[in-house]
Amino acid sequence: MKTNNHQLRQNDLLSSLDPKTRQAIQMQAPQMEAEMMVEIERLQGVVFKGVSKNGLIMATVDGNHQVLDIICDPACKTSDMSLKEMTSYMMEAINEAMYLVDLNIESELSTIQYKYLSRIIK
Repeated sequence: MKTNNHQLRQNDLLSSLDPKTRQAIQMQAPQMEAEMMVEIERLQGVVFKGVSKNGLIMATVDGNHQVLDIICDPACKTSDMSLKEMTSYMMEAINEAMYLVDLNIESELSTIQYKYLSRIIK
């Protein structure tokens, strides 16, 4: 349903543009989509690292949002941290890494979209 609403808004936006602009967008759309797919594939191979707020746990996640590794600082063994606290810090590190994945995907795809739309606007 969300996709349908997005598609409807996109169609409304396109229909509100003048025919020349609409045609320019439609002509460049396949190129833009292809470039975005290449970028998504590239980002799938990138590794992102998140660190817990206390700095003792680091999570490594790939561009597919798969957790690759969780490393605990040796200080974790000697601390009086409970298992619940430890898992909470692990979640912090994982969530930060996932956030970095999403941030990079959004940033790179927005850059591509901006590049193509700026050509049309000029």
